[in-house]
Amino acid sequence: MLRTLLLTAAVTLACAGCVAGNAAAGALLLPMRVPVVGDPGLAHDAFSVTTRDGIALDGWLFTPPQPPTAVLVFVHGKDINRQHFVAAAQRFVEQGIAVVAFDQRAHGRSTGEFVTYGAKEVGDLRLVIDVALKKWGRELPVVLVGESLGAAVALQTAAVDQRVRAVVAGAAFADLTTVIDDHAPAILGKAGKQKAINVAEKAADFHVADISPERSARQITVPTLLLHGSEDTYLPLRHSLRIYEALAGPRELVRLEGVDHIGILLSDEAWRQIDRFVGKALEQEATARRSRTEAPGSFTRR
Repeated sequence: MLRTLLLTAAVTLACAGCVAGNAAAGALLLPMRVPVVGDPGLAHDAFSVTTRDGIALDGWLFTPPQPPTAVLVFVHGKDINRQHFVAAAQRFVEQGIAVVAFDQRAHGRSTGEFVTYGAKEVGDLRLVIDVALKKWGRELPVVLVGESLGAAVALQTAAVDQRVRAVVAGAAFADLTTVIDDHAPAILGKAGKQKAINVAEKAADFHVADISPERSARQITVPTLLLHGSEDTYLPLRHSLRIYEALAGPRELVRLEGVDHIGILLSDEAWRQIDRFVGKALEQEATARRSRTEAPGSFTRR
């Protein structure tokens, strides 16, 4: 967690007599890399794709027995990896939906050193979507399901990629500046916090102020489900409330009672809501596509 890492960095730094901004910047940028252990135990194809800045993204493609009706991409949070979604992948494959689970940059088996909270991860996710649609069909609707960091990346991607037809965002943050303001330890002070931001921005080549799922939400016109735990003290419910108010398209916000930040997609109720929402969104998408095809004057491209 960012808060724990910042506190640890600040204490370590104070004991060592170093500069606080450097350690806190490292805490902001450097995730805990959890290794991917073995295979998922579910039939899959492995893939690796390289980004423009040379990061190798590693993932799994899960194909249903019948031709898929849609593609669902899981986007994990900070400090975990794609294995978090294997059980969920199986439930959607059984429904005839193709599934992608991949390690975000600097996580799992993907390369890279820094997290940029969407600045570069949006391009990564769009590249993964390219891989999925090349395999299963470029006309398939894409659904994104993300949690925490992954939810923020999914929302920012949906704002700029028309292939995304529905989004599920569990415990997203509204903007990165607010997260830093809420969790930076007092020992840093205002000057130390700003130095940490400056160092992080220079090292990872992005701007903290640019990272705002709330701002991206104003451009999202596809159905969006926001999930947030009532006991989430790390990213309180107000983050999802801000995003909800900004969304331009059909929107739902479900408060999961008794759920904290870590448990956002470990709840049975969360998956009941996701199943319901995804099914409804894909049914509406199929209806809309049929209407476009059958409209007077429409034609089929050959």
